[in-house]
Amino acid sequence: MADPKIVPQAAHMLDYFASFCGIELQDLNREECVLAVQLRPEHMNLYGFVHGGMINTIMDNAGGILAAFAHGEQRPVVTGCADAHFLRPVCGARMKCVATMVKAGRSMARVQLGVYDENDKLCCVGLNEYVYTDNR
Repeated sequence: MADPKIVPQAAHMLDYFASFCGIELQDLNREECVLAVQLRPEHMNLYGFVHGGMINTIMDNAGGILAAFAHGEQRPVVTGCADAHFLRPVCGARMKCVATMVKAGRSMARVQLGVYDENDKLCCVGLNEYVYTDNR
């Protein structure tokens, strides 16, 4: 369930590139962030599947937003490590990414990611690390 305290703050968290790609915030709380995108022709590779760069974009944004709000208030983060394992092509008209918090520490956060097609088939998994840049 969305956290009413942090969702309004997170509305601005999608960077210009993610917004340009049409990525939208669907749900956010301290343990999970869900982003989704209505797919367009420019999101596809030469074979008609979603381009790997688009998949990595939605994963990195979902993980970064979750890490930023893991402690309840927004903290600045940068990606320290991104790891994606592609299981099957993403097909269809819509794609979503579910980011789940593994551990949020004082200086970094580790986030598990799953990308699903419009039929909720798991297409890609990842484990990203985000580094807090505010030195708390």
